[in-house]
Amino acid sequence: MRRPPIITCLLPLAALWLALVCGGCAHPPTSRGVARDAQGRIVLNFWNGFTGPDGKTMEVMVDKFQQDNPDVRVKMQIIPWGTYYDKVTLALAYGGAPDVFVCHAARIPEFASFGKLRPLDELYQSSQPPLTEKQFAAAPWRATFYEGKHVALPLDVHPMGLSTTPSCSARRASWTLGARPSRPSPGTSFWPMPKS
Repeated sequence: MRRPPIITCLLPLAALWLALVCGGCAHPPTSRGVARDAQGRIVLNFWNGFTGPDGKTMEVMVDKFQQDNPDVRVKMQIIPWGTYYDKVTLALAYGGAPDVFVCHAARIPEFASFGKLRPLDELYQSSQPPLTEKQFAAAPWRATFYEGKHVALPLDVHPMGLSTTPSCSARRASWTLGARPSRPSPGTSFWPMPKS
């Protein structure tokens, strides 16, 4: 599987940065100003649960983003997934939420229902070039909507599948279907994958 170039990977972080400069995810834009450090750089607090190799990849992406945007400092906090969503939920409910946070698609409706996520529709339309559905795989793009408005930006895709030995697959299918299954040809993909 071919990895996308880093610039493609940075698109979500750049769009999130723009969203936050225009208004925070956890607070209405009128209730807080843009946080700045001693050097006058915009400070973005970014939470995620990337504790494995994905965390190292995200660190590279954040470093590249900061190099390309020297007026922005991203403070990334990696929180283990076991406590991550509890911490995000409490921060959204009682204050202290990050400017940007990673959220699995299945949790978007929950967090959006709190009324704490800023709709991104206008940002998508006004960005240069505009962010459109054509730039994303269909399923992740659809998952970013809540009540007809965009409230998130796709970051990655988690394909799911099952891999077994052909003899095990044939026996299990025979037990399940009561018939002798045909074996898949080599290279057959059972799950649709996004086009690269």
